[in-house]
Amino acid sequence: MTHVAPGSASPHDAAGPRRADALHAAVLAGDDAAVRTLLASGARVDGRPARGTYRGESPLHVAAYAGHGRTARLLLDRGAAVDARDRYGYPPIRRAVEQGHLALTRLLLERGAAVDVRDAAAATLLHVVAATRHVGIARLLLSRGVDPGAVDRFGFTALDYAVGGDPRMRRVLVRSGAPCTIC
Repeated sequence: MTHVAPGSASPHDAAGPRRADALHAAVLAGDDAAVRTLLASGARVDGRPARGTYRGESPLHVAAYAGHGRTARLLLDRGAAVDARDRYGYPPIRRAVEQGHLALTRLLLERGAAVDVRDAAAATLLHVVAATRHVGIARLLLSRGVDPGAVDRFGFTALDYAVGGDPRMRRVLVRSGAPCTIC
């Protein structure tokens, strides 16, 4: 099944699937000049690639994954949907958090990205970052109101995800009031 972003008629770029693929490639390379050219020639800012690449991600997902802040800002300025979903239901902020891109995570939040995102296992963005060493992102998410006590569908909290990981992450989570169900 192909994911269609809310409000779009097609999951692919209206100007043609090859243009969407070219836009994704330019975004992945961080080639802002090519991104501008492709957008000016009709590529849709939220276009999806035709082939099975990029997991049905928008160009903003790709910028968030690759850590290209300038490119992400360009796409957002051109109307990219900050909370567009890929075929797994993930928004771009999930990709930025997973990859540890603090500045990009901050940009997406400033542009209105939802902070209460959950995946198929009901894990929050805080769960995702808790298993990493990206303490700055955890602090940012907590400052934006992420619930430190949220549990995933298995009953685990973000602190549970951090057990055995970075002690700094555990301290941040403990100080935020995150409970531990397996400690």
